[in-house]
Amino acid sequence: MRFRGLSQVVVQLLRHVLQDEMGHEYTSRAVRFVGCASFIILAGGASTLKGDRLGEPNETFSVNLSAPTNATIADGQGIGTILDDEPRISINDVMVTEGNTGAVNATFTVSLPVACDVAVTVHYQTANGSATAGSDYAAASGDVIIAAGQTTKTFTVAVLGDRSAEPTENFVVNLSAATNGLIVDSQGVLLQLAVGSRQ
Repeated sequence: MRFRGLSQVVVQLLRHVLQDEMGHEYTSRAVRFVGCASFIILAGGASTLKGDRLGEPNETFSVNLSAPTNATIADGQGIGTILDDEPRISINDVMVTEGNTGAVNATFTVSLPVACDVAVTVHYQTANGSATAGSDYAAASGDVIIAAGQTTKTFTVAVLGDRSAEPTENFVVNLSAATNGLIVDSQGVLLQLAVGSRQ
C-alpha cells in the first residue's frame, strides 16, 4: 500500500468490520497520516485479528484508503494475509505382503510437521479399492489422538492371508473430522502384495 503527496498528507482508512466465510471478525480502525509516512498494520495495533484453534486455509482481508487531503492516492487498497498456524495433518502409504494364512498388520502413521501445544484428533475409516473388506483385510475405523508435544501416532489395519492366486490389491484409509489441525493429505493407500508362491 502506498500514497504520494508533498505536504500535510492526510489519509483516512475506512473504518469497517470484515467478516470472512468462516465467521471470524477483523476489526479495522481509522488511521490518520500527516506528512510523508509509512505504516504497518499489526495484530493488536491498528487492526485486531481474532485467534482460534480452527484448522483452515490462509485468509485475506483488505484495507482501503480514502479522502486524501493535498495528495492523490496512487494505490488505494492493501491486501493483508492471515497465515493459519494450526498443524497440518497427513497420513502415509503402506506396502505389505500378505501371508497364506492368518493376518499381517499394516501400520499407518498420522503425522504433524511440528508439535502442537494441544492434542490433535482426526478420524480414520478404511474403504475398498481392489481389495475387499472381510476377505482381503479387516475394515477398521477410529480416532487418532496425537498428544500435545508429539508429532506422530500410529494405528494398524489387519491384512488377511489366503491361498488364492491374485494380483496386487489395494485399499485406502481416509482421514476426516480433524480437531485442532488441518488435513492436507487425507488418504493413505495400502498395496497388498501376494506372496511369491502358493502351496
